[in-house]
Amino acid sequence: MNHIVIIGLGSAGYAALMSIRRTALKSRITVIDPKLTDLMHPCGIPYSLGGHVPSAGLEQDIFLSKMGVEKLAGKAVGIDSDSRTITMRAGEGERTITFDAAIIATGTVPAISPISGLERALYNGLYPLATVNDLNRIKDRLDSAVRGIVIGAGAIGLEAAIALRKHLKTINLLEMKPQVLPGVLDPDMSVPVREHMEFHGIIMNLGASVDGVLSDDGFAGVSSGGTAYEAEIGILAAGFR
Repeated sequence: MNHIVIIGLGSAGYAALMSIRRTALKSRITVIDPKLTDLMHPCGIPYSLGGHVPSAGLEQDIFLSKMGVEKLAGKAVGIDSDSRTITMRAGEGERTITFDAAIIATGTVPAISPISGLERALYNGLYPLATVNDLNRIKDRLDSAVRGIVIGAGAIGLEAAIALRKHLKTINLLEMKPQVLPGVLDPDMSVPVREHMEFHGIIMNLGASVDGVLSDDGFAGVSSGGTAYEAEIGILAAGFR
C-alpha cells in the first residue's frame, strides 16, 4: 500500500489531505503536526481579540481517524529522500517513519526583524498574532495595559489595531512604508483605509521604521526616528516568512 506522509496540517496540508483522500482511496496517509487539535483558523484570531469570536471556535477537530488517516503529534526534524524516511520528535523522544511520498506543508512563521531590544521584549509584552497561544498571552496582558502599539500596517496589523482599540485608551500603529496595506493596494486606494483607521481612533504613523524596542523588564514601547512611543503591550505584525 502506498504510504503518503503530510508534514503540517494548516490550510495547505488540509487541502492536500482532502485531495489525496478523494483521488487515492487505497493510499495509507499519515499526518505529522504538533497541534493538540487538528485545525486552527488563524484568520479569526484578530476577531477573537476584538470579542467577536470565542477563542474556542478557532480550533477544530475533524476526526481524522474516521477518514482512515493517522495523525502523529509532533514535529518533523529531518527527512532523508534517499532512504525515504522522516525523523520526527514527540516529547523527549524521536521516531523514524518510512514513506513512499511526502508533502511538506509546514506553513509560515512570523517575521522577527533584527531590531535592537526586540528579543528581550518578545513574549514579554510584545507578541506576534499567529496562534491561539499568542492570542491568550495578549488577552492576559491587556488586564494591565492602557496603551498599545502595532508594528506593521498589513491586514493583520490593521485588524489587530482595531481589536486592541476596544480594550485600550491609545493605539499607535507604525508602518515603515508611506501607506497602509503596502504591496496590496495602490497608494490612492489605501487612503480610505487609513482614514477608516483614524476614524476609529488609531494613531497612524506611516513612513515610520521601528529602530528600537524599549524594554524595562519587559516591553515598554518602541522608538522610531528619535521619537519614543511608550506602551504596555505591542503586537508585531511585520509579515511572515
